[in-house]
Amino acid sequence: MDEDMADIYEDARLYDALGAGHFSGSDRTYWHQQCARYGGPILELACGSGRLTVPLAEEGVDIEGLDISPAMLALLTRSPSARFPAGKFLHPDTGEPVVVTETAAYDAATQINQIRWFWRFADGHETVSDLPMWVYCPQELDALLSCAGFIIEEKYGSYDLSPFTSASQKQLITVQPV
Repeated sequence: MDEDMADIYEDARLYDALGAGHFSGSDRTYWHQQCARYGGPILELACGSGRLTVPLAEEGVDIEGLDISPAMLALLTRSPSARFPAGKFLHPDTGEPVVVTETAAYDAATQINQIRWFWRFADGHETVSDLPMWVYCPQELDALLSCAGFIIEEKYGSYDLSPFTSASQKQLITVQPV
């Protein structure tokens, strides 16, 4: 594994560029609706580089972001013109195309989804980065929120506000403190 790509969170610019292709805009619509409905203050956990937090704050939403990655948080101070590349994934330094493919293997015993991203750069070299992601089972997440002093108000399975079901790919939860 290339030392420079050992942790995807260490180069937040590439993470943002890759993420730009994964979002259809429906997630932003969802969060705008939730902010309008509940107001603030809002805490976005795992806010990353602020892809959602910053625009919402700039629109006057009382929101704070929390993330464990210093590299991700460092991007929060960048200028608006440098935020969240859109369209074709171009390397933020060279402007050359980058192709990313991935594999994933879920370990049910540890509840870790071992995601591996393969980054092929224009010059032909490829690097690999790992992104181990903890997967919370629905009942487990509900229990953790309850133990932390929250009441679940709504639970959706996608950004279109469809109900959470066993076929849902997401767990979008609105909570209030007890």
